[in-house]
Amino acid sequence: MDTDSLYLHIHTNDVYFDLREYFAHVLDLSNFPTDHFLFDDTNRGKLGTLKNEICQPIREFIGIKPKMYSVLYGENEYKKAAKGVRSSTLANITHMTYKSVLMEESKLRHMQYCILSKKHTLETVVQNKVSITAYYDKKFVCEDGIHTLSYGHKDI
Repeated sequence: MDTDSLYLHIHTNDVYFDLREYFAHVLDLSNFPTDHFLFDDTNRGKLGTLKNEICQPIREFIGIKPKMYSVLYGENEYKKAAKGVRSSTLANITHMTYKSVLMEESKLRHMQYCILSKKHTLETVVQNKVSITAYYDKKFVCEDGIHTLSYGHKDI
């Protein structure tokens, strides 16, 4: 199943109250703990509804580029993603690593081991792969290193 993530920066006095009051009809709230104020089974598994993946307030979001991000939440928990990087390699990368790569505009390389079949013969392949990089060629990155503009934008 293909799922896309959407992260919102919301300014409100009580985000949980607002989600329940104004957005409950488009949210699947079944993954919250059953004793949580937001828990609701009504839209469980309903197509087209949005689900909160973390169920805790997000403390920091580092989005380097699409499908390469880290979210810090709770006490010191984080969720991270890096397309094309094996989970065993990703396990050694921390939230602070994502932050330093973004701020320093650097890149990380990691050794990845995989087993491939070539002409019906199994081989172990070692790849020295760029795992996390701040380089993004799909959009124009502004001088602050954070904001982007589509190529062809009037301000480029």
